[in-house]
Amino acid sequence: MPIPIQPHDLVTLMVSDIPHAVVDIRPREDFVSAQIFTSTTLPIAELDHRLRLLVPAPVLPMVLVGATEADSRAAAGRAEALGFGDARWLADGFEGWRRAGLPTIDGWSVPGKDFGERLLVQEPVPEIDANELAQLQSSGKPVIVLDSRTPAEFERSCIPDGENVPGGQLPLEITDILARPENADATVVVNCAGRTRSILGAFQLQRMGIPRVRALRNGTMGWLLAGQTLDEGRAGWTPHRTSPQSLAAAETAADAFAAQDGVHLIAPQDLQLLQGSADPVYVVDARMPHEYLAGHIAGALTVPGGQLPFSDDQIAVCAAQIVTVCDGRARGIFAASLWQLMGFPHVRVLDGGIPAWTAAGLELERGGEERPFVGGGVRTREGMRAYLEWEEALGAKYAAR
Repeated sequence: MPIPIQPHDLVTLMVSDIPHAVVDIRPREDFVSAQIFTSTTLPIAELDHRLRLLVPAPVLPMVLVGATEADSRAAAGRAEALGFGDARWLADGFEGWRRAGLPTIDGWSVPGKDFGERLLVQEPVPEIDANELAQLQSSGKPVIVLDSRTPAEFERSCIPDGENVPGGQLPLEITDILARPENADATVVVNCAGRTRSILGAFQLQRMGIPRVRALRNGTMGWLLAGQTLDEGRAGWTPHRTSPQSLAAAETAADAFAAQDGVHLIAPQDLQLLQGSADPVYVVDARMPHEYLAGHIAGALTVPGGQLPFSDDQIAVCAAQIVTVCDGRARGIFAASLWQLMGFPHVRVLDGGIPAWTAAGLELERGGEERPFVGGGVRTREGMRAYLEWEEALGAKYAAR
């Protein structure tokens, strides 16, 4: 039978080395307004469908957090019925946490955004603002604007002359892009909607040795707030052939990342054994959604590399093992490197990716759920300003150090 856990005892569990999960079952809009840091959102209506993916080891301690004690207790009972043997419920619910004087945060994908702001300061990643970019574009000097958002976001609106290259594809395609005659000696500007994906994309390209790379400060939101206009209805990224030269450059860079960051590989048979053990393990497919749907390892999550900072609603056990997968090694290594930098301690890459898995006689699943990117839903200028101020506040603590 599920048992209660007091707020301060939950704090003790969360700072311990014991693998665990804290699952907030309130509506997402309530979670965004106020949450326990590193808790994971899973609205109660999705519990039956997604809890097994979210918490891959049912023997782990798991604390269910509802708005009230009754909600928390009911969710813990449902989790126990689903096979989770150590489900607990937060005494007095989320309101009890607040009454205990314990801290909360607001926002969505806060750990990933916090990571981006930390990276911006610690590396540092060079930036360019909207007016500087507009002046550069009008000057006639070569400039490449690479939009690292999803194709659906790009098609809604994009910066004029921008090209959609979803973040996980940037290291694979950058050599081909720079090889175009018109791009000789060009400044490369990576943008997203706000800040995080711009920073991560520019960071990886900079780390690959690409010259003149900048992150667009505040992305398309900052562009609009600066009085610039966006294009609408342009075609986003579509699958296409990347040249052998560009792939080779990406693989060389990925191998260097792996050596520098201590990223380790795992063989297909060892991954299969790991999946069958009692240890919590997430298999994270870093390829594009159409590749995932065409064939993936059973139980794998689809997290294309560029969307990695916003995957916190899929990874509930921070101490779990993560194995990244692609069609070889490159995208898996790029993703694994970022996971490690974000603070996940046990990350490996499937050596040889999906081709090695099938060559070992292991099966794939086809179809499945293509999880759409869920952004902040910011539409008004007032909302954009408030959102960007919130993002910048996350990084202020690092700049002050």
